[in-house]
Amino acid sequence: MNKFDTNGWGEFKIGDIFDIQTGSLLNSKELKNGDIKRISAKNENNGIIGSYDTEFIKEARHYENFISVNFFGDTFYHPYKASVEMKVHILKLKNKVFTQSSGIFIASILKRYFSDKFGYGNQLSSSKLKNENFKISLPITQNGEIDFEFMETTIKNTKSKMQNILNTYKSLIERERERVKFGIWILVQITLYFRKNAVLFKVALCK
Repeated sequence: MNKFDTNGWGEFKIGDIFDIQTGSLLNSKELKNGDIKRISAKNENNGIIGSYDTEFIKEARHYENFISVNFFGDTFYHPYKASVEMKVHILKLKNKVFTQSSGIFIASILKRYFSDKFGYGNQLSSSKLKNENFKISLPITQNGEIDFEFMETTIKNTKSKMQNILNTYKSLIERERERVKFGIWILVQITLYFRKNAVLFKVALCK
């Protein structure tokens, strides 16, 4: 997401605006392939380690439409239902449900805030998230409330810009393909011409 002017934004304590929970430890032998994504503490692929049939595992903890923060501070937004590993924390807004845009926007803010702050020797726990004075800056309305409309507009505009860039690249690639195709066609025509007239060229060279 592009950088923008954060002057005039408000500061919010993470423990005040989010309900915070944590995933659970499951025996890997219990995990059978299925349709429910499982979120781990890895920092790639949105933390997803695979899809499993965890619906009927008693110890599994499932969440939907949430932000995950692992003990390293890696942060992702998940609009789908997923089971979550231990040492991965679940954040949901206390008074509002995430839309895709607000989830992406706030997750990107959290990702920047937590970047390079935690590691094996200093792990991020749910108690730290709830009780320590972690504050993030978010856009606010004239009434001092979180401005979710700003988030919707920002993400919409960002997606539009990215799509325009993608369309431009696609157009350039297509033009390059057509240029290459035309070049190949010319070479084929020249080759066919020489083959067709090979006898005439041989006769001309012998004269």
